[in-house]
Amino acid sequence: MLKAERRSEILRLLDERNFMTVSDVADAMGVSSMTIRRDVNELGEENQLIRLYGGIQKIDIKEKELTTSEKINLHKDRKEFIGKVMNSLIKDGDVVYVGAGTTILYALPFITKKELFVVTNSLIAFNYLVQNTDYKLLLTGGDYAPVTEEFIGEHAEKAFDMLQHSLIIKTLSKLGIKKHTSK
Repeated sequence: MLKAERRSEILRLLDERNFMTVSDVADAMGVSSMTIRRDVNELGEENQLIRLYGGIQKIDIKEKELTTSEKINLHKDRKEFIGKVMNSLIKDGDVVYVGAGTTILYALPFITKKELFVVTNSLIAFNYLVQNTDYKLLLTGGDYAPVTEEFIGEHAEKAFDMLQHSLIIKTLSKLGIKKHTSK
């Protein structure tokens, strides 16, 4: 059995049983425990499973942060609805902080206010706004997180803290929005 086939089979077995010992997996596949340990270590490094005392368990996809490309087409109708709600909260001339995420990306076309100053830590939101609006823009910079295509860390936080925002819009993983007024 090829390495790729073994790895797929390990994950398939864990889908069926959720938790298994390394020796149970080795027996089920007819290979040595040492071979399974090597495969399990690699799968663990790739965040596809976790090693627990006495065995292994597959990581539930809900626990793993999805990439922007994995989330981009999920729940489009909800994301567009959130865009309409966002637009109702914004006033012409506001200074608005827009966070990262695919919900924000789908919501941006629904923001129709004039003369906004938009601060964002989101590379995809920034690129959309550059190409489709004439708003004043500030990209925070900071440490780039490629999975979510956003800037994070101390530099991003300082850029955010320096400005007086009229509205902060940050999506959560469960498609919510938070509204905060300035200090």
